[in-house]
Amino acid sequence: MNNYMALLNNPRLTQLIDIIIRLYGEYLIYFQIASLFISAILLSLIIYAGARSKFLSFKLEPLVSFIGIDEFSQRKSTKAWAQVERRMAEGGEANVRLAIIEADKILDVILKLSGFKGDTLGERLKQISAAQIANIEDIWRVHKLRNRIVHDPDYKISREDTVQGIEVYKKALQQLALLD
Repeated sequence: MNNYMALLNNPRLTQLIDIIIRLYGEYLIYFQIASLFISAILLSLIIYAGARSKFLSFKLEPLVSFIGIDEFSQRKSTKAWAQVERRMAEGGEANVRLAIIEADKILDVILKLSGFKGDTLGERLKQISAAQIANIEDIWRVHKLRNRIVHDPDYKISREDTVQGIEVYKKALQQLALLD
């Protein structure tokens, strides 16, 4: 500590600082602005890297809730769900097939955003218990139906199966508080 105080009280250091201020004093504000800009960029990169690595995700949940990102997710899922319902209302085999596929995709995106790992919805569903989503078995059944629709273009889906499937997805999204 005494060494630092002696260094700060050194007359040569004081003279050097005075010379630098006299020579570059008019440019000091530009250095400060550049430093502030670089610091902001670095802080943004640190936050981005922490969020991408899921290292900070458990600590970010209260912040996300506070700033309303979860409300944004709810609005976005409600808008996507309205598209599913429009397809169901329009009817027709193509529309009801797309409605099942889109409902499945909505659930997939929500689970991915919730931090469930895996490359496919099936891998993410394996991590979910009935305590987390009560109708998980029904979701599995409808997800398998969706897979048949996607992988077999000749598969004929009944209107009843489609309506039941959409209701299963709707119930899951309601349990996740993403639909009213």
